[in-house]
Amino acid sequence: MEETGIPGHASKNPSMHRLQRLLGELGLNYEAEGDVVRIHYEGVVIELSDYGDEIQVQVELVPEHSDIVDRDALMFYVFGLASSMLGVEEYGVDSVAGYSMLWASKRYSSLEKAVGELEELVRFLVEAVGRTRKCLLPG
Repeated sequence: MEETGIPGHASKNPSMHRLQRLLGELGLNYEAEGDVVRIHYEGVVIELSDYGDEIQVQVELVPEHSDIVDRDALMFYVFGLASSMLGVEEYGVDSVAGYSMLWASKRYSSLEKAVGELEELVRFLVEAVGRTRKCLLPG
């Protein structure tokens, strides 16, 4: 697990701390900065902000480091699974200076509900992708 962030700037919210503990237990890379937790998984960024109670799933459309088609397939598989499981309400593409990002998001009535769904999602992704990875990326 690799955690990055600004020391002393992590959220004070107990739900966010619970989420960070789970991410550590699952060995997932994440950033914790203030009111935001960003999970980096298979080329996909899943971001939860506790100031807007929103989960956003993001994927770079032209991955800089990807030269393997199967790797791209796994990345978009993760994006699709995450978006589908969350029941996202909004999609879009942002482009700045040749950098394009596909995103999908969902807002929640409370941070606790958002954290609960995100915890379920990351548990599922780790299990499902672990099985799928064997098919897409042999060896």
